[in-house]
Amino acid sequence: MSDSVLEQIAQNIETTLQGITRAAGYSFDLTVTRATHKNEPRHLRAYIFQLSPDEDEINAPITKEQWKQAFAVVAYSIPTETDTTPFDQYNNEIAAAIHKELMRDYSRGGLAIDTTIKPTLYFPPLDGEFAGITFQFDVRYRHRLDDPFAQ
Repeated sequence: MSDSVLEQIAQNIETTLQGITRAAGYSFDLTVTRATHKNEPRHLRAYIFQLSPDEDEINAPITKEQWKQAFAVVAYSIPTETDTTPFDQYNNEIAAAIHKELMRDYSRGGLAIDTTIKPTLYFPPLDGEFAGITFQFDVRYRHRLDDPFAQ
């Protein structure tokens, strides 16, 4: 059996964000992966998470063909001992790069209706070790009511 529409969208997001590299014109290489228990933070690493529905969506009946999935990309910047780049600069560049790459194809390769960017959350350095962002966005998509594997 093929992957569900939602799983295909999650795979598209991962592939899209893996394009944030020096070779593509960015000032850094961002390692992007979907979160597993085996991941360890590294310099400029991002993890992709699917989030639970908003409070108003939890009680909504599942009787429609249009769906919304919330995602978050949590990106950490862990400078080396000799790096003098401010944490905020890394955070701003990472947020801008994620935004640019996600909105390059807001339809997620034709799988989605649209992608909506939400406010980015910034977290300061903890004990001077790392800082980062939580980049949030929603993807609206459709699949057949009786078959989440088919559009």
